[in-house]
Amino acid sequence: VPDEYWAQSILHTGNNEEDDALDEETIKNLPPGFYKGGIFVPAPRTTEADELGDTKSVNRALAENLFLIVKKDREEHAWQFPQGGWNKGEAMVDTALRELREECGRDLDVYYISRAPIGYVSYAYPPEWQVKTNTYGAKVFFYRGTHLDGE
Repeated sequence: VPDEYWAQSILHTGNNEEDDALDEETIKNLPPGFYKGGIFVPAPRTTEADELGDTKSVNRALAENLFLIVKKDREEHAWQFPQGGWNKGEAMVDTALRELREECGRDLDVYYISRAPIGYVSYAYPPEWQVKTNTYGAKVFFYRGTHLDGE
């Protein structure tokens, strides 16, 4: 289905003058360039960061899902999703946000789509670590979130 179809359906959902007047009010409040030739024109999905190959920008790959991985200060298995320990009495989504901010910065503002995880992975620790910590392994829960602000 062409983008123009969806653009028209966003602006013209009603069949009466009141709906059309509301559409005109919406159009007046759109940023310049978002309404051309009688149809709504969505912002481009390719940004300046995409064109420059800036992989550190969060304003890129808007048409794709991005996964955040962080580099730990160690030699082996340095790259991983932000993760850490759960504190008794803490909601799991709050653990996710706390750990994300501990590893990526306190000013990071994220919106989690749900308070429920979208999945998990469990794994056994190496035998020497199991003995040392008296713990068999870990279960890592994944949350889907949207970056709102901060770096």
